[in-house]
Amino acid sequence: MSTRKLSRLFAVAFLVTFPLVLLAQITTISGRITDADTEQPLPGASVTIEGTRLGTAADVNGEYQINLLGGMAALGDELTLKANFIGYTSQTATIVVQVEPITQNFALQVDVLELESVFVTGMGGLQVKGKLGTAVSKVKPEEIVAADDANLNEIPLSKMKRDLGRGGW
Repeated sequence: MSTRKLSRLFAVAFLVTFPLVLLAQITTISGRITDADTEQPLPGASVTIEGTRLGTAADVNGEYQINLLGGMAALGDELTLKANFIGYTSQTATIVVQVEPITQNFALQVDVLELESVFVTGMGGLQVKGKLGTAVSKVKPEEIVAADDANLNEIPLSKMKRDLGRGGW
């Protein structure tokens, strides 16, 4: 082959493979998301990289993994990870991008809301309580807290009195 043909072949090979190098995986960010008090995993908790669209959800063991590709960040960049789960306070952690895999665990604290009462209905739209035709109960926050694991089935049925005048509970 002539030198000119080799030069063209090298140029084509470079142009074809260069984008692949840019998209090559830089590192893996992984860890586990747990309840800070019980150390139990939080399946479905999300981890995102702030300022990007990158993120994932934890599996049934509370474990997550994000593959960071070239072009998303450079070695030495600082990234902020944010872990979220319904009923828990969000937590952030700053990591530095490196070639070695990065492990970042999160232990989320329960976020207790101070509410006077919670009204739950299976109906949609605006409803008048007296015309619902379904069961309506009022449970105080203290009764939920006193129930084991906030399981509403543990609240004594005597608290859910039948309203004979309207046919509901």
